[in-house]
Amino acid sequence: MRNPSTKKASLNWVKGGLLLLCLLFNFASQKAFSATAGSLSCSASGASAVIDIEPGTTHKMPVSVSCTVLRDFPTGGSLGFETGTQLNGISVKILNVGGSSWVPQVSNGSSSTYCVPNGGLCTTLKKGTNFRVNLEVQITVAANATGMGSVLIAVGVTNRSDERYAEDIFTKTQPIRVLTPTCYISTGPVSFHDFGSITTLDFEESPFFANIQTKCSAAVSASMILVPGQAAVAGSPGYSSTDLEGVSILVTRDNRHVEFNIAQDIQLRKGTDKIPLAFKLQKNIGADNPAGNFNATFTLSITYP
Repeated sequence: MRNPSTKKASLNWVKGGLLLLCLLFNFASQKAFSATAGSLSCSASGASAVIDIEPGTTHKMPVSVSCTVLRDFPTGGSLGFETGTQLNGISVKILNVGGSSWVPQVSNGSSSTYCVPNGGLCTTLKKGTNFRVNLEVQITVAANATGMGSVLIAVGVTNRSDERYAEDIFTKTQPIRVLTPTCYISTGPVSFHDFGSITTLDFEESPFFANIQTKCSAAVSASMILVPGQAAVAGSPGYSSTDLEGVSILVTRDNRHVEFNIAQDIQLRKGTDKIPLAFKLQKNIGADNPAGNFNATFTLSITYP
């Protein structure tokens, strides 16, 4: 006998709390300021307005600094930077565009062999010498970062012949806002599949693949819970009963049994992504040839920050 059979699946999207505590922190650098100032006269340009950054991305901020030497640097001036923030998941690197190299993160007043303007050979800087440093400040935000705050950036030059002479050539307390990701299920809130009329001999060929498609404005860490609308089969993770005795359904994701009613961590990519779920009919052990109609429902909930 051929048995018409039907399965329904409904999908709920659960968005986590969006209470965003916006705090702009202004704080003092912990760097040791030079004991003697007045070695350089500099002007700089760089961002100052609030920068919006998506989680899991890097914002590149160009900075240009022009300086005139007011006191000789007999063995050159070393370049370095310091940074600080009260936001979790934020990191800063600075690219010296002219030298295509990374500026070392060292305290101003500590000399090195990385010299202005381009990080190359350290040479004498005579009084009256002009130089320009072109930088790219790269602010990277982790995928799980949230909130609003500020990042302190301090770029300095130290006299390699006498570390008491150290100057800040660019300082900025840069406000940033980590954007809250938005996601939705692009395949719609309800998925329906009709297995049609099949026999138990066809069960091995019966899997239904529900590729639940999502769209997110940024990569997010999320969790999913699959809840069957009928009783789960005790002691058999991933198996759900149906309303027809002798027939159950096995649910897998990436060829692994899905544990019902338990949150599972997932990563959703920026843009379009998918959650592959496979539903396969199973004849219960010891069951005779079941006949009749059946229905089964599953609710998939996805929660993200």
